[in-house]
Amino acid sequence: MIEAIEGGYKFNADQIAGATGSAIELLKRVPGVTLDGSENISLLGRSPTLMVNGRKVNLAGSGLTVYLKSLSASEVKSVEINNNPDARYDAGGNGGILNITLKKNTESGLYGNISSDISTLLSTNQSANINYKRGKFNLTGSFNYTYRHDIYTRKNSFQNKVLPDSLYLFKQDMKSDQNQRGHSFKVGASYDLDSNSSIILDFLNAYFRSHTPWVTSSEIFNRMHDFQSRYIENENNEVDNNFFIYDVLYNKTFKNTSKLSLGFNYSKYNNLETDTSLRIFYNKDNVLIENQFNQQAKMVTAKPYNVTSTNIDYSRGIFKSMKLDLGGKFNTFSTESDFDSFVYDSIQNSYILDPLLSNYLHYNENVAAGYAILSGNLNVLNFRAGIRYEHTNYKLSSRSADSSCDRSYFNLFPNFNLSYNSKDKKNNYSLNLTKQIQRVPYSWLNPFLNTKTLGQFTTGNPNLKPYTTYKIEFQYSKSYSKGNFFLASLYYSISNDMFSGIFNYDSSANMNVQSYANLGNSSSYGGYLVLQNNITKWFNFNAYLAGTLPTFTSENNEDILLPNLFYVTGNLSLNFTLPEKTQIQLYGYCVTKNNNFQLQNLTNGNLSIAVQHKFIKDHLTASMNLEDVFNINNFPTRFNNLNVFLTSENKLRTRYFKVGLSYDFGKRFESHLNKEIKKDQRVD
Repeated sequence: MIEAIEGGYKFNADQIAGATGSAIELLKRVPGVTLDGSENISLLGRSPTLMVNGRKVNLAGSGLTVYLKSLSASEVKSVEINNNPDARYDAGGNGGILNITLKKNTESGLYGNISSDISTLLSTNQSANINYKRGKFNLTGSFNYTYRHDIYTRKNSFQNKVLPDSLYLFKQDMKSDQNQRGHSFKVGASYDLDSNSSIILDFLNAYFRSHTPWVTSSEIFNRMHDFQSRYIENENNEVDNNFFIYDVLYNKTFKNTSKLSLGFNYSKYNNLETDTSLRIFYNKDNVLIENQFNQQAKMVTAKPYNVTSTNIDYSRGIFKSMKLDLGGKFNTFSTESDFDSFVYDSIQNSYILDPLLSNYLHYNENVAAGYAILSGNLNVLNFRAGIRYEHTNYKLSSRSADSSCDRSYFNLFPNFNLSYNSKDKKNNYSLNLTKQIQRVPYSWLNPFLNTKTLGQFTTGNPNLKPYTTYKIEFQYSKSYSKGNFFLASLYYSISNDMFSGIFNYDSSANMNVQSYANLGNSSSYGGYLVLQNNITKWFNFNAYLAGTLPTFTSENNEDILLPNLFYVTGNLSLNFTLPEKTQIQLYGYCVTKNNNFQLQNLTNGNLSIAVQHKFIKDHLTASMNLEDVFNINNFPTRFNNLNVFLTSENKLRTRYFKVGLSYDFGKRFESHLNKEIKKDQRVD
């Protein structure tokens, strides 16, 4: 199920039981990977770069989540976790790389898979994949449909220390019936131009829609905890996502074993969000009252963006035992984000646009990069030394705030790897040094003042600067017996001038403002252990255990900074293979309490069980999953500073029962059809 690779380890998805549903559900079972309540992916507490078949997915945030939901888990062959990427990869992001490899047929024939599941959430996932290969031509196609219904509850306790006494404490109960549905269509084709060159074309179109009606009941207390008033807010949120991804790749191998790769990627993403709300206040006697915060409003946000990326990579052997890799990449990102705020006019019986609360944002970012890597071996030592150059420029303009910012900067990113393999290839020691950068999300730069949340403003900071992270890591891996191995790592990293969300008090508005700032420096000490052990032919287990101690230093001496806190992340999978092709797996994860400047995430985790059985010569697989057996997955958080103390518990229906069926079919063509490629032995 797990095996060591250069820079990390690989998780073989086809070895797990009950692997139906979407790719984002599959990632929850990958050791070291965790997802929060918003399904944001973390690796060692950082956000990794996602790749599919070695190509970067040019999506982020909710767009990335939608993309992963459009991939069926039955398509995934493996997930590679690379904590020390070399210079050929983008330097943006400091959470390493998650590379999802999809299944692909390499033999001439027609092969495919059909899978279906349904759960007690009233959710379902239907997918069909097909692969046709004949001679030099290979065609793939897939369709995926998903529907999910969630009961979402949230409890907030919000102490606003700067508001008047009568508005000191808010206790909120929130509930939502969330419906999500989506479908995707993907097609790909590859053609061997000759025995040494090929071209690959891929296209993906996905659509995703969610409908989330919220009902919020909030009680308000003074500083003596005496009940003052309450309000009921009904909110209806609808999101439509639609995106297209085009990918073209040309590969060629020359007679001296040099390799050339040319790539082009275009991603287009449209997001339309409509939010309507009605907020009404009541006094202590439950009588309707007029209040300055009573509101009937509508907000419409359109966020289309386009990403274009081109790359060239060249590899050539030099001397007897060395290799030189050279490459370049250009990436451009643009978006125009419209936020229109409407207030209901009871006289005209319609919504009226409020220009003071509406916003238009245009953002364009260009990144040009080039790299060089020299690798080889010196006696018993292997080495890899690389340097990457990146030049970034971006321009942001906000019509509503009548402001703009334009910034340009460049960085050099060196990295180095030194490793030693024992003669029997069972022991490996490696030392890695890397430098990466965390760029500012464009929405965090927007100076527009958003008043959607009661008692709080939200605004961006156009003066935010990116921060860099330096990391040194030592790894040791050992293989023993058949399929048994462990990997141990110790690392230290330091990030300069980190940015994060903060709360400040605006005395003119007598209101808290959530913004973003470069707060200071952060250092992390940590390590992790990956272990796989086949105890018997019918039982094995794999485990992941990581410990991290982050330290923070801030120049903001007037505010609360949460103390340094050592925390642990763990994954465990127990796997039983019974006679008659039955497999049982118990799996779960746990993340202990951890701090990040003013934000604290409390301990969270779950334990699940899956059973599967194979029929009809292993073509048909039936599975059953019981997720979150003890129903403890609730994503609790706290936020604390001089002005605000907020505790929040987000609870989804994480305990549910799912059954699934998956059927593999295929027909292999006669061997003489494979001779077409062998006839073309030209070498250019």
